Amino acid sequence: EEYGEWLISNDPDSEEAQMQRYLATAGMSCPQCNAIYEYRPGGCEHFKCSACKSDFCRICSGFFYDQNRPCPSLTCNLKQSLHAHCPPNCFREIRDFCEIDK
Repeated sequence: EEYGEWLISNDPDSEEAQMQRYLATAGMSCPQCNAIYEYRPGGCEHFKCSACKSDFCRICSGFFYDQNRPCPSLTCNLKQSLHAHCPPNCFREIRDFCEIDK
């Protein structure tokens, strides 16, 4: 019985099972609707979900804010532009800081 349950998600002949395993390591999901997408190296960190139209950072899943999704920060100076508030350990934020710092 346990083997049968394991086989459902690990069957080498099941295309769906193999795709789920692949996406578990090479995929990303929308923080709004949980739609799953394949990540391809070299892509932009800003991602727009085709299912729900949310903009998010593919690294930390933080939302991008604009007129459609107002920024919740009361002291943000970027409210009129598309922007994100990624945590300090997000590669996108580190890269942006380094580019600004130059």
